[in-house]
Amino acid sequence: MGRAPNASPSRLHAAQKLDRVYFCRNGDGEPAASSARFTKDWRMSRDVYKLIRLELIEDSYFDETRRDAAGCPPCSADKKMCATLLQFVDGVSSRAVWKYLNIGSSTATESLRQFLRSLVNHFKGEYPRDPSADELQGIAAE
Repeated sequence: MGRAPNASPSRLHAAQKLDRVYFCRNGDGEPAASSARFTKDWRMSRDVYKLIRLELIEDSYFDETRRDAAGCPPCSADKKMCATLLQFVDGVSSRAVWKYLNIGSSTATESLRQFLRSLVNHFKGEYPRDPSADELQGIAAE
């Protein structure tokens, strides 16, 4: 019989809602969520998010052009990154991510694993040393 497609209506609706609120533009050309709201919700500016997203899109796990065994598109890179940020930054469980983003708990966990692996691989050349205690305090204060 084969695998069932991943495209459930609730998953697609959650992806559209996430895209509409944080990543799409309204008719006036402005982002739907303000920069302040984006920064508050995701703990980074939209510009930093875009930079990381562009780097991670090169990774096959975050590639949105591939299809699953049933021919359906995968979760969007934005959805996987948001699931990762909720787990990594806010300490939210993968089950809670499922309720918020309608993304499977195993997908959320794998997204976190792949995100951190890709982040280290892409940016290790720019950050060749561990941060000092003063730098970590400065980052925590932001």
